[in-house]
Amino acid sequence: LPGVFSALLREKMSSRSEEDLSCPVCHDIFKDPVLLSCSHSFCRDCLQSWWREKQT
Repeated sequence: LPGVFSALLREKMSSRSEEDLSCPVCHDIFKDPVLLSCSHSFCRDCLQSWWREKQT
């Protein structure tokens, strides 16, 4: 399924401005983007960091 999410993310990103391609956590252009089932996108590292902090 990662290929499906990558394709969806590329499609979502193809018509977006640079601002829309920014991670809501770090505010930089996505680095190794992850598309969640809810259609929100984050940098993989940002998402993993958030998840680790949430569990503590």
